[in-house]
Amino acid sequence: MEMNKKFKKAVMAFIAPYLVFLLIAFFILSIFFMGVEVLWEQFTSPDGIEEITVSSDGLIWPLPGYNKISSYYGLRFHPVKKVYSFHDGIDLPAPQDTKIISPSSGIVTKVYNSSSVGKTVEIENTEYRFVFHHLNYIAVTQGSPISKGEEVGGVGTTGTLSTGNHLHFTVYKNNSRVNPLEIYNFNKEYAKANI
Repeated sequence: MEMNKKFKKAVMAFIAPYLVFLLIAFFILSIFFMGVEVLWEQFTSPDGIEEITVSSDGLIWPLPGYNKISSYYGLRFHPVKKVYSFHDGIDLPAPQDTKIISPSSGIVTKVYNSSSVGKTVEIENTEYRFVFHHLNYIAVTQGSPISKGEEVGGVGTTGTLSTGNHLHFTVYKNNSRVNPLEIYNFNKEYAKANI
């Protein structure tokens, strides 16, 4: 009986420091992950991140002050077609005629009106091509140069595939379509998970 008590004491003396270490580690990790969660909520909140206006490549966000994303890049259930299909850009809701600006300098290579995607502008430079769909009005002309930050047009809901005022924004880098969130990378983890 005495031996059993001594054994239990020895075991407890051996385990106690590890338990204390685990409790401290758990406490520190809890604080860390609470901080990560707060940052994650900031970076993925419906209001977006208003302070992020320029990408690592120096590209300007096309809709300053409007960073909520109503539909992400990738496979989704289409709100009009009612089938799963690949969404080749991101949708940024904003009031009608909210000014859209050019992410970089380049040439306005296409200006057209499509029955499905509405009034559209395409801008290219040596590395990127940007496509803007569903515009309510267009402020540029095809073939003209455009400067970074110059007005492209205004947010709208033109075309049969639109369900409300928003900018559909598609990005090509070196002729390959990419997730715009990878280019602007303010929400890189989400972007990587949804390629």
